[in-house]
Amino acid sequence: MPPRSGRCSPVARVNIIILNWNDAPTALACAASVRASTYTDYSYRVVDNGSTDGSAEMLEAELGPEHVLRVGRNDGYTGGMNAGIAAWMATDAPFGLLLTEDVRLEPNTLAALVEALTHHPALGIVGPVIMNRRNGAVHSAGGFVRREGMHIMHSMVEPAADVANPPSAQDVDEVQWVDGCCMLVRRQVIDSVGGFDERFFMYGDEVDLCWRASLAGWSIGLVRSARASQIPGDSLSNRFREYYLPRNKIFFCRKHFGTQAALRAAASHLYWGVPPLWMLNRHQGQAEAWTLSFAGLTGIVHGILGRGGKMPGWLAERAPARSG
Repeated sequence: MPPRSGRCSPVARVNIIILNWNDAPTALACAASVRASTYTDYSYRVVDNGSTDGSAEMLEAELGPEHVLRVGRNDGYTGGMNAGIAAWMATDAPFGLLLTEDVRLEPNTLAALVEALTHHPALGIVGPVIMNRRNGAVHSAGGFVRREGMHIMHSMVEPAADVANPPSAQDVDEVQWVDGCCMLVRRQVIDSVGGFDERFFMYGDEVDLCWRASLAGWSIGLVRSARASQIPGDSLSNRFREYYLPRNKIFFCRKHFGTQAALRAAASHLYWGVPPLWMLNRHQGQAEAWTLSFAGLTGIVHGILGRGGKMPGWLAERAPARSG
């Protein structure tokens, strides 16, 4: 069992939030990667997002109750993170590191992220390069918002180039968003724009937060010297993704660019998203292909209407994936 105090400090500079839903072993591995950090001026807490599998009890037994914050129900990424952010705001920590349970930090990552915010006062949010633990490829390196939100693009990073010319923590690429699985946020950003918009529930919420921070005058940065890793989910058979991704993209357009932008995004997704989705999933059976396509169509309609929050229960009943 790891020491219950970890590397915590009562006046820590970084408050770390690890969001968990029904996966305590994975969250414990994430916490272990945090404790292995070379940077030690932090406190951490696992926010258990209404788990139903005994995760909260397991986490408290392994880490100690002081390192676990229970949320009574699954409020998605946005609600769970906002609960953790509220606990962070009750401390004096100037920085908050937001992590999902499946992330693993490299030992120097936290130090590099903190150094970037320390040396660049205009930066409000920074993130590392996220690697895919399955194949070692870059999974996410932040990105950009184009054409009034119709295109939310990933920036391109070539790891080989960084090996040849290693960047320092002060070398920061300016982007418009970084991945919500691992982002270091300056306290003043939360003071100025608030936390996550819980209408997103999951997916696209970090793009919205970064966009609001940019509108408030903050820069968003990718710290090339910092690395974290994740195992991406299988999007081809995930009803949650098929619903939330188009809905939240269209909702983002509606929120920040107006109804016409949302309608254009919906039309684009109808053409480029739903028919290919049906074709890709025919091998699972026509019924499943239609079910996934229907989830996508429902998400499009809800995005146009500005309907946020959790996926309707009647649509999620047989959904095989996670919603935390």
